[in-house]
Amino acid sequence: MEREKFNKYYVNHIPVNMDALITSQIRLAAKSSNNENMYKSVKNIGRAEAAGDIELFFNILKYCYCGYEYYNELIDFDDLKKEAVSSLPETPTTKAVRDILYKTLSKHINDSHFGFIAGKNKTLSLGKLYRAYFTSLVVELKNGRYLVAKGNKTVKKGYEFTHEQIKDYLFETFPDKQGNKRYLVGVYTQTPVKQIVIGSFSLPAHLCRTDNYKKLNTPVKIEETEGIPIIHHSTYSNGGVKESFESYKKTGVKYKDTKYLIWSILSNGGGNSKFPECFIDGLNNNAVWELDLAVISNPVINESNDNDSENKKSYSIFNIGKVDFSKSLYGGRLFVLQNKFVASSGEAAVMFGRNVKDVCFVGGATMGCGQFGDILTYRLPNTNIYFHMGYKVFNMEGFEEGKGFLPDYWIDSNNPVEEVAAFIKDDFE
Repeated sequence: MEREKFNKYYVNHIPVNMDALITSQIRLAAKSSNNENMYKSVKNIGRAEAAGDIELFFNILKYCYCGYEYYNELIDFDDLKKEAVSSLPETPTTKAVRDILYKTLSKHINDSHFGFIAGKNKTLSLGKLYRAYFTSLVVELKNGRYLVAKGNKTVKKGYEFTHEQIKDYLFETFPDKQGNKRYLVGVYTQTPVKQIVIGSFSLPAHLCRTDNYKKLNTPVKIEETEGIPIIHHSTYSNGGVKESFESYKKTGVKYKDTKYLIWSILSNGGGNSKFPECFIDGLNNNAVWELDLAVISNPVINESNDNDSENKKSYSIFNIGKVDFSKSLYGGRLFVLQNKFVASSGEAAVMFGRNVKDVCFVGGATMGCGQFGDILTYRLPNTNIYFHMGYKVFNMEGFEEGKGFLPDYWIDSNNPVEEVAAFIKDDFE
């Protein structure tokens, strides 16, 4: 969000008093969230009991959801609550109430960290993702003219588009050997597309192939292609990573004198942001995640007593330091390879990568899962509905929920690592 909005909703937030009864109800919902019956569905719930859960749900939003202040100016939560209650069937079930809440909120909230547990491997997420769709064309900007450098059966190589025709479909990719800019031709949208119409041409479109990159089955893999070292970080999950933070830092130190380095975080869904921080700190001697941070403080999250001085919702504000290139010592060129399944702490890795003086982000857009985060789970007592949502606001320059961080150069390839290595070899070696 814009800094002005962050300041308005969070920096200048006025603490809100919490009723002691509501506090105890929310605390119970939070403490019972690790129940072994997480996936148990309840049938024939009383309508009054279901309505009571909906009331509690909206109280949890008000006092424990960090996106509440942001969305409160865009939507009327009281109206949404009335809409949800009025939609209840005569004999509600867990699924029916959960679907009502999901449907009611999903029209208004875009938050990839906010979701309802719908099964062991299923979550109803409120996230709305943008995806890149590309045609097979590559266009080159040469002497002010947009010429097709790679064509197909419909549009031949050498065909010239006007700027007006092509301007909204250009995604910069690696330049040619003479330094002329080249572009993939496509769109970045929340709506799936199969055809892109440009001028008189209707062109088949496909999802960005780089997004199809198969996640490695190991958290760290180090290899070398044509003399260029490649470090793969496929996850930062504490459950998947066995190495220590110090190990990640030592890896960075090991490659601090390289001329070129490819750092692949392809399909890294996140986990603990300390891992990429340590890696960049070792490589670069400096790693700052530049952001404004707002953290909810209340008697549920902080587990404080219910006295008048503490029974409030407020925000603690932290302004993380700016990137200081005078402290950044890595003198080589770092290529950070990313795609749509880079999320959460994977996107924190992108932020840490910005500390390197000569860094180039390549591949696809990241997921855009990080405006609101650090999730807590809650359980509604009558319906046994489980849901999770964030209590921290991470405000980062250039980040928009669902859109994520865009690359400097887009790649539409089933072999993106090899394509980056070939680019380095051809253009720099």
